[in-house]
Amino acid sequence: MSQGSRIRLAAVLLALAGTLGRACHADFIQLKSGGELRGSLVKGKGTSEPELTIVSTSGATITVPRTEIEVVQTRSALVEEYITRSREIPHTVAAHQELADWCVSRQLKAQRVEQLELILELEPDHEIVHRSLGHIRHEGEWMSRDEAMAKQGYVKHNGKYITQLEFELLEKSSAERAAEQEWFPKVKQWTNWLVGRDARRASEAVTALRDLREPNAVAALWNYLGEHKNLECRKLFVEVVSQIPGPLPARKLSRFLLNESDEATFRLALNSINPEQKDEVLRNCLPGLTDKSNDVVQRSALVMEKFGDERVIPELIDALITTHRVKALVPAQTISIGFGVAPNGTPSMLPAGTTGMVPSEIEMLNRAGQLPYGYTINDAGPKPPMKSVTVKAIVRNTRVLEALKAITGEDFGYDQRDWQKWWTLKQAAS
Repeated sequence: MSQGSRIRLAAVLLALAGTLGRACHADFIQLKSGGELRGSLVKGKGTSEPELTIVSTSGATITVPRTEIEVVQTRSALVEEYITRSREIPHTVAAHQELADWCVSRQLKAQRVEQLELILELEPDHEIVHRSLGHIRHEGEWMSRDEAMAKQGYVKHNGKYITQLEFELLEKSSAERAAEQEWFPKVKQWTNWLVGRDARRASEAVTALRDLREPNAVAALWNYLGEHKNLECRKLFVEVVSQIPGPLPARKLSRFLLNESDEATFRLALNSINPEQKDEVLRNCLPGLTDKSNDVVQRSALVMEKFGDERVIPELIDALITTHRVKALVPAQTISIGFGVAPNGTPSMLPAGTTGMVPSEIEMLNRAGQLPYGYTINDAGPKPPMKSVTVKAIVRNTRVLEALKAITGEDFGYDQRDWQKWWTLKQAAS
């Protein structure tokens, strides 16, 4: 091949590479006003430049001041095509399934999952979709394997499921593990005495436990008392652990606060936290605001209200309105029925003349004003055979709002956008 031919070939390959580069990637600008621009950036890619210029997908050239921009991203052209398709299809099972299949053929794994999850919004018990997502059925409810194992007290470590206790022991040094293990047989024996029939032994156990001041005993106390089904044992756990110094008690008390369903015992634990433990408790309870259980979200908010400061405001704003799946008993013979709120404040079915019932769990949430967007369940005739279903509910978290009001002295209700604007202005002024 001549020198001139090689030069021409190199030029063609370079041009082709540039064309492919433009085809394989697209830029995305999210504006602070909520709008978005999609196309190719041609100016202002450096962070120091005051404005960005983008050629949109329609061919228009647009210049935007950087002060008006929230986010700039580079995405593949294939993802851009997916986003366009996802916005154009109807919200039906068939349409989402077709787009999910399209994603499979183009190896868009995350986008396929997104479409399958949209199908589950329409048909929560769609078995094929659940199995496609790797879900399993546990206690009558579809969930991921990780969720099912977590409900049974297991966590994933290096690809294997182990107990929470095993996980915590793995995170410690051999000396720490040995020191903690010494207390397990002692605390186990005292716990057995507590719930046994020998009153003298029970009294001895209470005395021994109340005299404990050893941080290395905290793991054993949690294992045998903190999660005990006997309420009095759990109360004793709070009493004993709250008088032990150091960060270890604070971590276990944090888990206790998120898990404890008895209101009085929860308050007992909350009031047992001393000022030196506040930051540790906040750090460990903050993730509860994103928990799948709304009960945990509300309990976490109570902790934030008591100990929180401006550091937790962004997480509280995000948790003002959360989405949860609520388990409920409904008639087995299914007819789709919509539920709303009647003028007198009680839940009512939309179809006239239909006999049905509102699950107690849903009625409770509704009466508390936590289902402002309504919900849909199934209904049948009087006294039908029942089945357990999972209902998706959007919940306004009253405890979160109270925490925000207590920390900030402001009240924007459940309007997350107004809270975000206020927080942004406050940060800018400081």
